[in-house]
Amino acid sequence: MFSAFVKARESSEPGIAFAENLAFSGRTGVEVTFRNNIEVFVKSRCNVRSQAPTLIEKLESIDYSTHRVVALLSGSKTPRLDINVYTLPQLEMLLER
Repeated sequence: MFSAFVKARESSEPGIAFAENLAFSGRTGVEVTFRNNIEVFVKSRCNVRSQAPTLIEKLESIDYSTHRVVALLSGSKTPRLDINVYTLPQLEMLLER
């Protein structure tokens, strides 16, 4: 998560700092990327299609000058995608720990 928090702090444009456990693609480790197309990201990963528009609307309405979005794809056998919104002070506090 540390790398995702750093990526989120460095990005000031709307988007999602995404950390993905590579075990689901047959590799090892974690890959961290920045996804600036929120709609494509959510639609490609949301398994409850009827909820995607609401989530997209919420993520696009965030004030990215004061907040950042971090997503983590993890899990042991079943993938789980957690999406969290942090204020910049919260990110700084998490990075200090």
